[in-house]
Amino acid sequence: MERIAVNVSKQHLRKVNQEISFKAYANEITVILSPDSSLIHSLILKMLKSKNTGVSYYEHKLEKQREYILNFLGYMPSSLPSFKHMTIEEYFKYSAKFYQGDYNNNFEALLNFFNLDKDLKIKVLSYEEKKIINFIDSIFFEPEVLILEDPFSNISNINVAKIIKCITKLKDNGFSVILTNLKYDDLDIADHIYLLTNEGLSEFKKNKKNKISVSFEYDSNIEIKDFLNDIEAYDIIITNNNVAFKYDGNINSLLTKLNKIKLNSLKIYPQDIYQLGV
Repeated sequence: MERIAVNVSKQHLRKVNQEISFKAYANEITVILSPDSSLIHSLILKMLKSKNTGVSYYEHKLEKQREYILNFLGYMPSSLPSFKHMTIEEYFKYSAKFYQGDYNNNFEALLNFFNLDKDLKIKVLSYEEKKIINFIDSIFFEPEVLILEDPFSNISNINVAKIIKCITKLKDNGFSVILTNLKYDDLDIADHIYLLTNEGLSEFKKNKKNKISVSFEYDSNIEIKDFLNDIEAYDIIITNNNVAFKYDGNINSLLTKLNKIKLNSLKIYPQDIYQLGV
């Protein structure tokens, strides 16, 4: 049975016509998308507001904001960290004062993982490095619920992959993760996807489709472009008598058509893509 980690009920947002309700579960990653980032920010502020009776975390309300958020909830804001005069080490030592327990090992492991020098002052860090500091600040104490606001914007692919590895580990350990505004290519990590607009909040289902990469050498007498148009291939590369393309239609139909032409060195590599549907 799925365990409800976050229960948001009947939240009213400015510029949104319907009340917002949704659930996020333990051992899952929930993604909220929106063409208007201010709507998501307003929703998150509602979720973090103390004594909001319409929001619960594992059936508990936020009675005391600082106590609950800092010891139970991890939150990565879209804004960059303050205390720019501090070094990274000083910043995290200050942050650790609000938590119970010794998290020095977590700090050091995460800084090494993201290749950050603890002696650098925050003011000299790049925008990307400051965002990573925000991320580390939200997860170092291993929160049971993690909310990340726009975590991947202006972040390099390698650091996106590292952040995904960290949150996937939290998910696998039973925690609930809520992310906002991911790119389409990153949606495969999501268990649930919601779209927030002025009309309200809608859940989308991820329908997994088969996708393959195909390459082969063909006979010069073959009208290869007609063949590719017929099967609706895309991302096509043709060099001399070699062709490579991607295909996401019926596999059996493709194999039948491939069997009718003269070709050599056929290679097929499976991949996965996801379509969003209401």
